[in-house]
Amino acid sequence: MYFGGKNFKFMAGLTAGACMLAFCVLFSSCGNEREAPVAGLTDADSAALIIEESEQKIDEPALKARHVPDNGTVWVVFGYGYNDDDFYEEFSARLESRYSFVRTLRFPEDFHNRISNLREYVTSPELKGIIIAGAPDGTHYAIASLLEQWDYRPTFNVFSFFPQDDILGQEGTCNFVLDHAVSSKISLEDEKQIMDRDIEKLICSAVEYCALAPSSFPADNDLHAHVQSVIGERKVRRYVDAETGIQSKNHFVIDQVE
Repeated sequence: MYFGGKNFKFMAGLTAGACMLAFCVLFSSCGNEREAPVAGLTDADSAALIIEESEQKIDEPALKARHVPDNGTVWVVFGYGYNDDDFYEEFSARLESRYSFVRTLRFPEDFHNRISNLREYVTSPELKGIIIAGAPDGTHYAIASLLEQWDYRPTFNVFSFFPQDDILGQEGTCNFVLDHAVSSKISLEDEKQIMDRDIEKLICSAVEYCALAPSSFPADNDLHAHVQSVIGERKVRRYVDAETGIQSKNHFVIDQVE
């Protein structure tokens, strides 16, 4: 681990000063007993903890990108609503430039009109995640095929934003699905055609989250907090079926920002 010269000298001086103060207090006290050290924690460990606390002030996105393994890959797939030439060519170029571990694909151009061809691209044994914006119909079958390769015990996450695929299929194959809460003022078809204005920020955040995630997130009580961390400031809530009142475990909604 590298520490900048000035920061290291400062922390080294601080540690040395702390040690000298502790030495003086020890020999000026009335008792001769010393407080027992914490088991397993050496002086070097203590110094490392101090330095690590100072490192937490480093810009978080830069720190995340730097710590991603070179052989890890996050795939970002742009589907319906997010695949027009101007948006895709400009944003995908910035994504791959900012994150060396990101690879992008566009449907239908890169898939020969068959989303099932996803399996042919995503072959890296060090797969860190798949992020899909505007998943086309049948995407959940392609993801299920990938999960089968990992014996349904994947070490990667699949995040789906604003899919146009079968929603139950999406819920069954993705770690989480994010959709817009349908407004009574617009039809479902109209809602699907509007690109979310924060999609670039959402994808960048999801890329970093996938890259650092130690494993695949289960659909448990902690999932809501994970999704909220990915989304950021906009309030995320679980989808509730209007007819049955049943709350989904991994399907979430946000209000559409116009």
